[in-house]
Amino acid sequence: MKGLGGNNRMKKRILKPKREKGMPAIHGRTVERLARHVEPVPPVAAPFVQWALGWGLALAAAGILFTHLSLRPDLGGQLRTPSFLLLVFLLVAGSALAAWGSLESSLPAEEKKGRWKAALAWALWILSALVFLFFLPSTGKAEGDSLMATPCFAVVLVAGTLAWAGLGLLISRNAPLHPRRTAFWAGLSSFLLGSAVVTLHCASTNPTHVLLEHFLPVLVYSLLVSWAGFSWFSRWKKKPLPNGPHSR
Repeated sequence: MKGLGGNNRMKKRILKPKREKGMPAIHGRTVERLARHVEPVPPVAAPFVQWALGWGLALAAAGILFTHLSLRPDLGGQLRTPSFLLLVFLLVAGSALAAWGSLESSLPAEEKKGRWKAALAWALWILSALVFLFFLPSTGKAEGDSLMATPCFAVVLVAGTLAWAGLGLLISRNAPLHPRRTAFWAGLSSFLLGSAVVTLHCASTNPTHVLLEHFLPVLVYSLLVSWAGFSWFSRWKKKPLPNGPHSR
């Protein structure tokens, strides 16, 4: 019995938060109150698992979108053109990299790992534009551009927003320390995918049209969602502490 009593006293000493020397009494009581209400944190899925889920949902959304969009009439011939395949590959690869980088940046222990992925995604976006300008046949005529039922910049917006919403649901469950940057990278991923979608939809070879409605919206929309996503991805900072002054 004596041994059990000693063990109980030892457990109490271990569980009781240690008050640092010189700490005001009110601080000590606050630490003890918080320690009493601390609960286990649910495990967070690994970045790769989140990426596979988030980007898989984005691809599924793009596929569903094509049930309402027509494929470009010359797609069969273009798929036999190495430069066209390279263009689509660069856009899709950039989207995948930026998605992974944005999810890593939403996890405090992983955020630095996402920087090179986002930087490489931007490089692939620029490279894809250069592939279009220098390796794909282009015309100065705008004929055929007006035949699209939906403006191409709107296609990029819809496809990218659907993809961004899926990524956003995953990111919002994490704890991004730089929510605006994370939202920007998620936007880059989503609208690069939107640019790939419109490339498979629109057969225009007019450089002005393609640069302004296929490529430029990636940057513009990414900037817009970085502001929209800041509030969404900052919610975790506003959650009250257990039994804190804002809790009910």
